[in-house]
Amino acid sequence: MDWLTLAVASMVFLSLSNLFVKLVVTSNSFAKLDPNDFLLPGVLIAAGVAIALYSFWQKTQTPLSYYPIGIAIFASLGVIAMILALQRGKVALVTAVLSLSTILVAVLSFAFLGDRFSGREIAAMVLALMSLLMLVV
Repeated sequence: MDWLTLAVASMVFLSLSNLFVKLVVTSNSFAKLDPNDFLLPGVLIAAGVAIALYSFWQKTQTPLSYYPIGIAIFASLGVIAMILALQRGKVALVTAVLSLSTILVAVLSFAFLGDRFSGREIAAMVLALMSLLMLVV
């Protein structure tokens, strides 16, 4: 499988999961739950993922050993923020804002990894940003 097939599959699966998250977080039974009940399990899951990734990275003997901890922390915070956003907003608009991560990743990869983009790629990112602003504003 090439990267594009996998990326499309990921997009489909994550889109479907967003619909399920919206259904769960807007249900009456979810509203009765105390958010603090999720804090300890969430922290334990994030810590478990970080430890597993850290252990794997240790075997590679690279200077990237602490990156998995950052991955687990940022991914956990991202999921928490996504759940709260889906609970309060329209799933289509929340997902559209989430899609801006592509542009943020492009900017960060330009700044920190030295990636370069063609005029056509930059124009596509600007158009994506403008289309989202039309939806949200």
